[in-house]
Amino acid sequence: MSMEKVKTGINGLDEILEGGIPRGSTVLITGYSGTGKTILGIQFVVNGIKMFNEKGLIVIAGEDIERLQRSMLQFGWDLKRFEKEGKLILIDVTSVKIGVPTGVEFTEFQLKTTDIKQLVLTIYNAVKQNNIKRVVIDSIPNIITNKDDIQKIRTSLLTLCILLERFGCTTLMVTDIPEGSEKLSTYGVEEFVASGIIKLSLEKSGGKWIRKMQVRKMRGTKHKLDEYIFEIVENGIKILEKIT
Repeated sequence: MSMEKVKTGINGLDEILEGGIPRGSTVLITGYSGTGKTILGIQFVVNGIKMFNEKGLIVIAGEDIERLQRSMLQFGWDLKRFEKEGKLILIDVTSVKIGVPTGVEFTEFQLKTTDIKQLVLTIYNAVKQNNIKRVVIDSIPNIITNKDDIQKIRTSLLTLCILLERFGCTTLMVTDIPEGSEKLSTYGVEEFVASGIIKLSLEKSGGKWIRKMQVRKMRGTKHKLDEYIFEIVENGIKILEKIT
């Protein structure tokens, strides 16, 4: 029996993944700051809403939600409108961390504390009650409160992955590669709970900067291991060519 694939709707990425991400997978989106990780995550959810009639949920941690909503309008992605239409739930962790009110639509799914167990439960309830099929968590380092307890981080992330998989959710978890590090993630545990890894990078070549994408791992599907050049254009990410 072949596994159902979830199309990202991102120009070129579904071809690299030979049809899309296996349904229920948790995929780590990793890279240095400024490589396009947030755009990739939000584009995945927005395409689900617009192209495939799949509701989405985005956990925003580490960025002001109103600033994010404004910046996404440059791609034609009106997150507020999707909320009002009941197609998208935004969970605003940033406002809890800095102690300011939030302007999200679904206030019943807003956190009172930054405890990761509470966040996992809130995501679970939102997904269960609203038939959510695509989830983005942006980002893992910004939802972790006790940064010293690696085992607790791993257990919390694993719990979240298992719960979302049971509901047939396909999840993108954004994490950071520390500058100068050889690791694939901030804590070195994220890649072990994820069933897929997509690495983004920004490098100087021949006097100009190029963006590169590589699918490092994806359980349940064949995929190409080549690096690809991509651009961020007016409607999001577009993959241009394989690096030979």
